[in-house]
Amino acid sequence: MTVTLGTLTLYLTAFVWLTHAIWLTARSWRMRRLSAWRWLFAYAASIILFLPWMSALLGQLGGSSVLPPVRRRANMSGVANAFDVMLLGMTETELPSIVSLLVAAAMTLIVGILIAEHWRERQPVSATASQESAKAMRLFVMLFVMLFAMPAAFLMAWSAVKELFSGGYGMFSVRYLSVVAPFFYATLALACVVAYRTRGRCAMIVYVAIVAILAAGTIAYGVRGNHSFDRNDTPGSATLSQQVVCSAAQPVVAQDEYTYIDAYWYYRDCPHYYFLESGDVPDRGGYAPLHDSAAQLKTVADLSANRFTLLSWSTTRNYDKFLGSTADQWTQTGIIKRDANAAIAYRR
Repeated sequence: MTVTLGTLTLYLTAFVWLTHAIWLTARSWRMRRLSAWRWLFAYAASIILFLPWMSALLGQLGGSSVLPPVRRRANMSGVANAFDVMLLGMTETELPSIVSLLVAAAMTLIVGILIAEHWRERQPVSATASQESAKAMRLFVMLFVMLFAMPAAFLMAWSAVKELFSGGYGMFSVRYLSVVAPFFYATLALACVVAYRTRGRCAMIVYVAIVAILAAGTIAYGVRGNHSFDRNDTPGSATLSQQVVCSAAQPVVAQDEYTYIDAYWYYRDCPHYYFLESGDVPDRGGYAPLHDSAAQLKTVADLSANRFTLLSWSTTRNYDKFLGSTADQWTQTGIIKRDANAAIAYRR
């Protein structure tokens, strides 16, 4: 059930469960007992429970998603950017080279310590040490490293293969790593535990490096707030809504379904909040709740008011294009921009 719920919530969770299945397969094979394979029933039941949603998944993978396609590549620059975001809350273009190099050195040191500890624990232990405890610790570390490293590797390989058949466009996004980020942070914590067991100078270096990196990242996230690293902008719908009045005399019209949903929370109590869509809203996918919605306008000509506010984005260069053939009937009276969002006032 957990496998099914996780995959229904976020498709990419399947990579985590696939990694866990590989881990369980390896452990069950080594145990060489039939009872060790009982976990297969849980996975089989989870797959059966997910089957009713399989057609929707295949449809979205086939290109029917309402969102624009992700085309970023999983090259060295993209991977470095992903690590910079997870650790320091900043993209590689925002960080000085010396900072990126120091972080890379710290991560290399941590990986080296984990590998050294893994092979050290494989050696015969002394009579005063707890062999079972050492073995359990080694397996625990290996599992968390796998739960982070393997799904991330699957995503990068998927993107790399897609580049070969899509004109050089990949399919990699920083937000895709959100499903494995908890295991990444857990691995850093385990690195501290492993370093403590060594009781050497490396322990102090690892402690200082991890705490400094995570503290810097926490401060950066606190300052930036709700920031989109994919678009490299900060949503401003909340701030903008405080300066936009929604009423019968001046309705608020979002340029499309995406913009409508983005700001819906702030105008949910206004019955004169609309979105523009000249065609029919799909009855499947992310916009399905808006199918046959009373909030849909084919064109702004459907408005009876003499004034309205258009919700759009700060980077849009020509706001009049959303008015279509009626653009010559309206005149801009003002533009308010807050971070990534923009509100444009019109009158007849």
